[in-house]
Amino acid sequence: MLNMLKLTYIITMTIAFTSNFMGANTNYYMRLIMGVLWVILWAIRSKGVLKTNRFLRYLLFPWLCIFLFTLFLWMINKPQFFDSSYVTRMCSNVLYCVVATLNAYIGIQFFGKDVLKLSFASLLISIGFNLISVWMTFGASNVLLYMTSVLTANYQYGSVMEAVAKSMEVQGATMALGVYFVYYLFFNCEVDTLHRLVPILLSLVGLYLGFKRVVVLGIAVVICILWVLKYKKNNIRNIIMYTFIVFIILSFGYIVIAKTGYISLIAEYFNVDLMGRNNIYRMAAELFEISPFYLGVGFGYAAKYLYDTTGFAVHSDIMRMYMELGFLPFIAWLWYYIYFIPQKVVTEFGTKFGKVCITITVFVFSTFLVENTLGLYPLHYALTLFTLLQLAVYENNAEYVEE
Repeated sequence: MLNMLKLTYIITMTIAFTSNFMGANTNYYMRLIMGVLWVILWAIRSKGVLKTNRFLRYLLFPWLCIFLFTLFLWMINKPQFFDSSYVTRMCSNVLYCVVATLNAYIGIQFFGKDVLKLSFASLLISIGFNLISVWMTFGASNVLLYMTSVLTANYQYGSVMEAVAKSMEVQGATMALGVYFVYYLFFNCEVDTLHRLVPILLSLVGLYLGFKRVVVLGIAVVICILWVLKYKKNNIRNIIMYTFIVFIILSFGYIVIAKTGYISLIAEYFNVDLMGRNNIYRMAAELFEISPFYLGVGFGYAAKYLYDTTGFAVHSDIMRMYMELGFLPFIAWLWYYIYFIPQKVVTEFGTKFGKVCITITVFVFSTFLVENTLGLYPLHYALTLFTLLQLAVYENNAEYVEE
């Protein structure tokens, strides 16, 4: 019975984790239903009495605040062209992220530490099935050519290789797999060499097949954090504080150069292909101001408005959240995830799990700088799982579980 339940979890999470397949977005409701199914099973198993760890409530609290604050903003100052579709989009986005967060916690409750292997398998299967479909559609020669050229090639628009590249990209699963790679590479030290090496190699294969350059950025930032963490004289609490300060500076620096247009000059100087982001940022800059008194336009508004009017997403969730939340709430959002929660993990679970939490959080938020990853189901799942890692490793420890 347990093995069948595990298999069901792998299959349903594979569907939930597959945000796009063969270059096309998958059905939102199908992914959401997979997650809701486990919420229902959790309720049935608990006989309606749901026990939640306070850390789960910590992770759900920002979404409640974002939901209520957005409704408040829209009541006092409706943005241009506002209609009911913005409300439904906001609600669906919040619900999606909440369900992803709940699913990670529910997986821990059902399977304990095995949830790491089960969810890891789901990510690999998602990328693997996509590879098989691309292989059958475009042929072995084109896929092999893509694999040998993806790191350096700039495929011509409209070409077969560009179509292969778009079809190979599995954004959600690849981003989340980067989280698992970081964990297995730097923190999974208790197991023997073989059992540590296998998931690392599988992660590398998956990351290569679903290639996303922003994952490389996230890993580079993580390596910098871990280089600081390795010195025992460095207090973990101070490191969390310094990390928060650095990320605030980095985030506002990125917002400022995007707003002013200097990002184009910087990219030209360093010969960096922004892939059209400079044009998107120029359009987005009209929606916000850089001021301590700036009020946001509400969660989901900027993302939907830009897509509806230009056909493009913001391509920086850091800038998107600034636009949608406003100056002070944006700082509060960063503070909560990068400072408050890791500090709480250190207090409750110890230094070891605090290091995992801050490292994984920084990786996830690094992807927010230059990509649309905020709404990715598997990324929120992974962030929750590794924040609550202590519960997964010591699943029978009821000390931190409350009614």
